[in-house]
Amino acid sequence: MGMSATQLNFLSLTNRKSNIEYDMLRLTTDKAALTREMDKVQKEYRNSLNAKKYKYTVDSGANYKDLTYATLMYPSGYITEDKLNIITGMNGEVILDSRYAEAAKLISPDGSPGNWEAHQWEVLEQLTGIDKDSIETAMKNYRIFTDGQIELATLKAEEPDKSRFTKVSTSGLMKKLGDDWFEKYKTNEDIDRNDIPSIMDTFKAELTKYFLDDESMELFRQACDTVKTTTAEPSNMKGLVDYLLGVYKGLGGLVGNDQQGNTQFLWYDVDSKQYEKYLEKHDDWQNKVDTLEADMEAALEQYNSTLDSEARTRLNFLSNLFRAVAQRGWSYSSEVSDPEYLNQMLMNNMYYITEVKTELMDSDTDTYLYKNIYDTQPAANCIYLVKVNDTDNNEAALMKYEHEKRRIQARENKDDTLLKNHETELAAINQMLQSYQKIINDEVGKYYKIFNG
Repeated sequence: MGMSATQLNFLSLTNRKSNIEYDMLRLTTDKAALTREMDKVQKEYRNSLNAKKYKYTVDSGANYKDLTYATLMYPSGYITEDKLNIITGMNGEVILDSRYAEAAKLISPDGSPGNWEAHQWEVLEQLTGIDKDSIETAMKNYRIFTDGQIELATLKAEEPDKSRFTKVSTSGLMKKLGDDWFEKYKTNEDIDRNDIPSIMDTFKAELTKYFLDDESMELFRQACDTVKTTTAEPSNMKGLVDYLLGVYKGLGGLVGNDQQGNTQFLWYDVDSKQYEKYLEKHDDWQNKVDTLEADMEAALEQYNSTLDSEARTRLNFLSNLFRAVAQRGWSYSSEVSDPEYLNQMLMNNMYYITEVKTELMDSDTDTYLYKNIYDTQPAANCIYLVKVNDTDNNEAALMKYEHEKRRIQARENKDDTLLKNHETELAAINQMLQSYQKIINDEVGKYYKIFNG
């Protein structure tokens, strides 16, 4: 009975092992199928995100707006004055709708390039409804202001140099107080703490002028006043001056280093001949700056009083746009205002996006000549555009993808759990089979001895 029971258990475990191994094979195959199914779901989701239309941004992708003709080509669109991107054709011509085409005929009736400067006031009057005399006056004042900004930046970079009378020697600054003071500093004479306030008053009265600019002068005065009331007790003149230097530096005062790398006051020798020459040049330079700033302020005031903010934005935009029309020519499209048509033309590279930058070429009292610099590229390469699906379709595709992903992951988790359980059971069965096999082998050995004597 023992032998029979052992063999029966052995066969039963062998059968169970076979079933488990078959089920593990099935689960492994199922996991492979789930992997393929997940790949398919991901591919379908990616395909659902294929572009159906363009969106446009002017804030580096923080916000997007559907791309329409008005978005790029009208001042009321989603644009800023310094980011003009226009729609152009395969030959570089500007694509115009019916309203713009009527205005463009004033420049060139047949769509060829023309003279913008000769027709600009008439074109702008037709497009805005503002009388051309007001537009001309306002735009000329605006150009005076913007040109002045460039000239002012150049002029300020030409401020007369202070380096020829700039000093970093603290002992040199002390000499400005007279030989007695210099000797006290040089010989590191002891001082009485009670004398510090009067010493600082002398420094403030006699040395402030050597710091030249108003901010540095004020900081030096503050440093002197601070040292007057300090609880620190410098016991000698050099220690007091070094302490004053540290306070001045801490307040943000200008300091430099001598040849040994030691921190020194940065001051200006206003008693030198070099300073006298500098002062003459600086006064002349300052007069030029003041005159230019006054002219700019007057021009800007006149510009602002002639047109309101919205009108100014529209005029600047339209001026740049129709300068492009005059320089590159134009063509009319009756369908360009249809967003679907426009997007298909851009996707198929029948239309392009051209970025426009404007530069001043020449100017005189009454005339300002500008040129546009153009960067034309396929819409797909434009950094202000992105391809997207319809938002509702994107959301539906995402919901479907997330549902399928959760369903597949649930099955994978279930299969993983079953596989782990099977692996544990299989290990136990193999161990029991080894034990039963040993018992069977031992029993067979006993019977062999009996039958063979």
